[in-house]
Amino acid sequence: MDFLDFYGLREEPFRLSPDPAYFFPSMIHNNGLLSLNYSTEHAEGFCLLTGEPGTGKTTLLNVFIRNWQEKAAIAMVLTPRLSPEEFLVAVLEDFGVHCPRTNKNDIIKTFREFLVSETGRGRAVIILVDEAQNLPDETLEELRLLSNLETDRGKLLHIVLIGQPELLRRLRSPALRQLDQRIVTRVHLSPLEIEELREYISFRLARAGRGHVRFTEPAIRTIYRYSRGIPRLINTITTRTLMSAYLEESGEIRPNHVKYAARSLQLETEKDASRLVARPAFVVALVVSVVLYSVLSLVGGWMTDRSGKGMDTIIRAASSAGRGGNRAAASAADSRVNKGILTAAVRTAAANVREFPGMGSRRIHVLYRGETVKIVGEPALFAGSLWYPAEVDGVGRGWIAASVLDFTRKQGLSAEELLKHKGSRTYSPDMTRPLSGGE
Repeated sequence: MDFLDFYGLREEPFRLSPDPAYFFPSMIHNNGLLSLNYSTEHAEGFCLLTGEPGTGKTTLLNVFIRNWQEKAAIAMVLTPRLSPEEFLVAVLEDFGVHCPRTNKNDIIKTFREFLVSETGRGRAVIILVDEAQNLPDETLEELRLLSNLETDRGKLLHIVLIGQPELLRRLRSPALRQLDQRIVTRVHLSPLEIEELREYISFRLARAGRGHVRFTEPAIRTIYRYSRGIPRLINTITTRTLMSAYLEESGEIRPNHVKYAARSLQLETEKDASRLVARPAFVVALVVSVVLYSVLSLVGGWMTDRSGKGMDTIIRAASSAGRGGNRAAASAADSRVNKGILTAAVRTAAANVREFPGMGSRRIHVLYRGETVKIVGEPALFAGSLWYPAEVDGVGRGWIAASVLDFTRKQGLSAEELLKHKGSRTYSPDMTRPLSGGE
């Protein structure tokens, strides 16, 4: 009996293939699909889809292709390191259009004739460019010029650029600013939240036949810590976890099964990674402290300052510097920095620290139950929810939702006093700037 029979499953629920049948409509992925469809229906010319590796871009595209394959001609470019002419020829070949390799003008003429023909039949023409961050600048510029092909009724061509976040930085460069200005619809896929991860696992199991496997809540939290909410990692870890539990003939998935899977895959949590990074800093700081202590001893026994601080104080300072990874973290441990700052603890299993207020903003760090943050400014309202600017040791500043915090210790203003101090800020929909005034 294999592990699928043992758990009563028809097929592997967490396989890595981008099967549209296993597309999980999380809020961000479902909105992304709706945005792609809207952009295509309204012939906007360009659409941008970005996300870190493993966040589900290919699966989302496969669903999009399935939705449009009967009413559009679709070309998929998977090898983007092409010159402008090579790119055009590759696209025409994917459309099934023969084009003699004469010159660029003839290629573009053939391409335009194809576009006019398809549009006359009421069909859209879509070019999907995967790994677009690898396209040469001159080929990206050629795409911009192709988007100029239009009739009195609208654009003849719709182009979807798919890539990693580096593509965003490239588009902001002066050489590509004209292309950047033409992209109206932008979709960025972020990792799943822990609540979505629970639903994701349940959804995939249901698709595979449900069976009788049960994931405990601690096991789900452990999967989240190792996967950081990235679907590809969730699939890899969970498949190996099921195998681990199967070897024990356990129908209940527990944290020890997840940890075994993570070790076999040589994965680590963000906490583990931060410890590995911080350890050299701690060693260096400790060595410097010991040398400093020896020098002070030799020149006059300055082991204790006027306030009674001794070697133990120096070592504690070095330890603080090691944990934070820089001097700023060490100085933040000074009580003088904490005056007038509200300290809060995370009360949920996990909480995201984000670049700006709002669930759609980029996640920069994950905190777990009991970890503390320092609230360092006025709160902000976004989409009806309260967010606080927070300082996280070793990470820097970000925003965290008030709903996940427990204000257990106050060294200055209370949460209510902070809110009333100058009024909360309300952020614009793009989360990049505060609007003037209050709510």
